[in-house]
Amino acid sequence: MPVMAEITVVPVGTATPSVGKIIAEAVRVLADYPQIEHDLSAMGTTLVGEMADVLAACGAMHNAVLAAGASRCYTIIKIDQRTDKESTTESKVLSVQRYLANTTSIS
Repeated sequence: MPVMAEITVVPVGTATPSVGKIIAEAVRVLADYPQIEHDLSAMGTTLVGEMADVLAACGAMHNAVLAAGASRCYTIIKIDQRTDKESTTESKVLSVQRYLANTTSIS
């Protein structure tokens, strides 16, 4: 059963505070994992696939940051795995949007 993960790689020990070029290298390695769906956002990347593949892709992203010249990489990984039903990134967002459309707040 697929898992969803959000990974944030933080290059540390770079020549400048701008790290977009290094992050691009981390995202670029995902081409080696065609079985993984991925979506880049401003604060991280969402990965969807089988657990072993997702974890391998996370490791490759982390290593890519170091290979791109960062002297340190701080990586945050969050994993969501449901066993009771199929779930997609779209279904999770739609669920929240349905609640937002309801004018009654939860209080």
